Amino acid sequence: MSNPFEHILKRLDQLEILIKESQVNNITNAPEEEIITVEGASQFLHLAVPTIYGLVNRRAIPFMKKGKRLFFSKKELTAWLKSGSRRTLIELTQDAPFFSAKALMK
Repeated sequence: MSNPFEHILKRLDQLEILIKESQVNNITNAPEEEIITVEGASQFLHLAVPTIYGLVNRRAIPFMKKGKRLFFSKKELTAWLKSGSRRTLIELTQDAPFFSAKALMK
């Protein structure tokens, strides 16, 4: 009968190899941030191309410029969209006591 500690050591070596391979795969398979053009941003946001240019001109939308071309990050555009969300009536009524108490303190 073989030594159980030798068996455990072999299994540990195999696990170490699997972990190292997994770490290498995670690094090489990391998704790149998707970069889109003005037309892509127009389709993604459901806005006309001139509207996109207007938002860029007012610096109201996150963008990148390389030479004469404009680029947008889908991740940043999604965050920009979410930043404009309105609070629901339930959220406002939950915060009402806080604002009422703050007004009384003035």
